[in-house]
Amino acid sequence: MNIASTSAIPGTTNRWLIAGIVAFHLLILGALPWLLAQSMWWGMLLVGLAFIHITHWALIHEGIHKLLVPNTAANDRLGRLLGIMLGASFHVLRFGHLMHHKLNRDWYSEWVEERTLGSKLGYYWHLLFGLYVTEVATSILIAILPNETAIRLARRTVFKHAPEAAVAGERFFYTRNHVRAVRQDMALSVLLYGVALWHFGALWPMLVAFFLVRAFVISFLDNIYHYATPADNSKAGKELLVPGFYGLLLLNGNYHETHHLNPDVPWTSLPDTHNAQGRVFNGGFIDHGLQQFHGPLVSYA
Repeated sequence: MNIASTSAIPGTTNRWLIAGIVAFHLLILGALPWLLAQSMWWGMLLVGLAFIHITHWALIHEGIHKLLVPNTAANDRLGRLLGIMLGASFHVLRFGHLMHHKLNRDWYSEWVEERTLGSKLGYYWHLLFGLYVTEVATSILIAILPNETAIRLARRTVFKHAPEAAVAGERFFYTRNHVRAVRQDMALSVLLYGVALWHFGALWPMLVAFFLVRAFVISFLDNIYHYATPADNSKAGKELLVPGFYGLLLLNGNYHETHHLNPDVPWTSLPDTHNAQGRVFNGGFIDHGLQQFHGPLVSYA
């Protein structure tokens, strides 16, 4: 039984964190080109502030589960704002993540029938950059393709590997008409980063570096709690110990099995829920992160 309810949502704290994400984007997209004109060493901000992307995604994650603020409409507006700044539609991110909860290891898994060059390349691409690129590309395709074309494309691709997800996606985006919001969000995101590209001018490679850092952070952390868990969905995820302040950057996302089993518990209540339900940690965050470089795992089932 969950020990927290929507009344425990830390709305004020989350709003301050969102304000920090907005300020970060103003710094990088607005002030960084001017700073780079003074010294290229300012480009180290892109690496030094990489942890901001972690919290950015964690806030979107709270919004996906309607845990940003108690008001549902305000929650979705803030989620869409965060998605626009991330470069992907909030509705695309919500659908993908909820499918992850529903299908878990069927939605994406490092388990393969054979460790071929293709499976290794696909795995490392997804691990290092591919998840974020897929989120952005999916948002763009849904936004620009006619409805019928997008549905046919999904049926020819996604349906082969995850038929349940393809059917659910068709219903979510087109029957319920969330595609309109996707198009609005991506138009604003393209405008935001189009202006940023113009602002960076000849320094545009630094803007590309900004996206590469973001893609790596988001993609690398995505499967860390599920890597090497059974492919039969018998374990929801891992609980990982994190060093010091890092748990706050993750918004307690390291209590991952607790979250999967209690998806309506806000991030501030996950540690207490973890303790109340007698859950144990499965190891250290850094060690499990490095284990992902072992590559795809062979399933003998």
